[in-house]
Amino acid sequence: QNGRAEEALPVLETHLALLRRVWPHNTKYIVGAQHNLAGAYWASDCYEEALGMLRAVHATCSSVRGASDEKTITTGTNLVLLLTTMSRFSEAELFARAQRPVALAALGPDHNLTLCYDEHLAKAMAMNPEATLDDVLDAGTIIQDALQRRRRVFGPVHPKTQYCEIMWDKVRERRASLESA
Repeated sequence: QNGRAEEALPVLETHLALLRRVWPHNTKYIVGAQHNLAGAYWASDCYEEALGMLRAVHATCSSVRGASDEKTITTGTNLVLLLTTMSRFSEAELFARAQRPVALAALGPDHNLTLCYDEHLAKAMAMNPEATLDDVLDAGTIIQDALQRRRRVFGPVHPKTQYCEIMWDKVRERRASLESA
């Protein structure tokens, strides 16, 4: 991104090591440091390191806070997005399908995080090179529903709504390419 994330890595790694050594029972701060470090790894294109760290954060949040806690759900959406960024579409889809019902029950269908799961799920389904036309059609249904909710809840000019519109266009392009093949 701005090239500064790589500079931050040694500082964030040292911070996490210090927290683990001096305050090993302070889960809140350790998880926060892990989340920050995962973000720096991700921004530095160190995807495998970011994935391992995000998985650890999600597991800790799930066990300490519960699966329906907003922090746990947020970490889950980040995991799906990272898996999609890494082109691990099938894994992203499986994880999103498993976690979305939790977000739906805890936050409702119009909450930003539930809609993020929908968008990331649709992206994982549609962008998977192994996707069938039926997969892409399902992705289109999911993203179209998310877009309608985004427009209604957030408004048409909200950045998340605009991102969802871009995803809807990409899903339609993918559908068209499969239909013409």
